[in-house]
This record gives sequence, C-alpha cells and structure tokens, in this order.
Amino acid sequence: SEALVTLFEKTALNHVLVTHASRDWAVRALTHLGLIDFFPPGHIIPAEETNFSRKNKSRLPFEKACSVLDLPSRHIAVVEDITCNLQIPYEMGLGTVLVHYGRTPCPLPGYVMVSCDNAADFLGRIYAYKASG
Repeated sequence: SEALVTLFEKTALNHVLVTHASRDWAVRALTHLGLIDFFPPGHIIPAEETNFSRKNKSRLPFEKACSVLDLPSRHIAVVEDITCNLQIPYEMGLGTVLVHYGRTPCPLPGYVMVSCDNAADFLGRIYAYKASG
C-alpha cells in the first residue's frame, strides 16, 4: 500500500530481506509492492545464498543479515509472519516482531517480543516513537 511505502520512507531504517524464495522472486515481489528502493544491493538474502537453510532451523540466514547491517544485535529486529522463524533470532539476542494479520497466536511464545497486525502497524509504531523524541 502507499501507506506502507510512506512509512518505509519516514522511518529511514536499513532493511534486509531474508527469504526462503529465490532472489528473482524477492526482487519481483519487492518491485510489485513498491519497496525495492529500500533494499539496496546485498540487502536481499535469498535461499540460494544460505545453502537453502530454513529460518527455523539455522542461524546462517540471520548471521548473514546481521553482517549486512553491521550493527550490534540489540539494534536489529527480525520481523516475521511465521512464529517459529523467530526463535533463533531471539536466541541470538535480536529483537523479534510477529506480524500476525489479526490472528494472534494464543499463547504467544515467549520469544516473540512484539506482535503487530501488519508491517504498516509495526513501522507506524516506530515512526511514532521516533517522532516523540
């Protein structure tokens, strides 16, 4: 949505996409969503670059993302729509955000630090926090 693109612009965060899909699919999807400009070269980590490691089974995809961002783990949040993909990042000391599309798991696992209805909800919270000073 245009609102999501606007929030990407306003929050001015660095983003990395870690996906089980191919680079080609990720680029096409981000282009279709109008978000490709927020993912510079090297900020898309497709399955083929992580030996097809599953995010719920391996640290490798998240280690690659952390390397790209070059930030302390406490400054990185992993946003996922599949709960089990957040356990490893939590164990690595990364922030964890579940986008649940209105279907909050009950009970919410302890490794989920924040839950939101959608990505715009999460970015809106960040923007409001940054705007409040």
